[in-house]
Amino acid sequence: MENKPLIVVAGAPDRPLKVGEGEIPCYLFEDEARVLSHRGLLSAPGINRHNIIHLEGGTQLPSFAASDLLRRIFMTGEIRVAGTNPIHFSYEGTVAYGYPATVLLDMCKSVLDARRANALRPQQHAMADRCERLLLGFTHVGIVTLVD
Repeated sequence: MENKPLIVVAGAPDRPLKVGEGEIPCYLFEDEARVLSHRGLLSAPGINRHNIIHLEGGTQLPSFAASDLLRRIFMTGEIRVAGTNPIHFSYEGTVAYGYPATVLLDMCKSVLDARRANALRPQQHAMADRCERLLLGFTHVGIVTLVD
């Protein structure tokens, strides 16, 4: 059976989601999937795309999560699935990769769990602070949306 290409119905690289200091390119597909670009997913919490490690099975992890403890904290639920199965799509002739929008929430929670476990190095606390601000921003948007 042939895979039907994913059709973007909203979103564009030049109209990113703005949360905190970050801008995250995002897309809505015909099947109502909400997807964040790979680059945006990493840059929002302050993960440098050059600091990615590649594990067996195609899984990609930020290098800060390389220790066994951080890997156990970070590689849970949807992050594990998304890390091995990026969503491939085309937008205006450009091939792009993305992940379900909720993966960013899971990533931020995992970084904050690592901070609570005292598993972050001192230079990684800025990333945890960004994750905390992102979660607060999502919470603000969520309550407004619920009331609406």
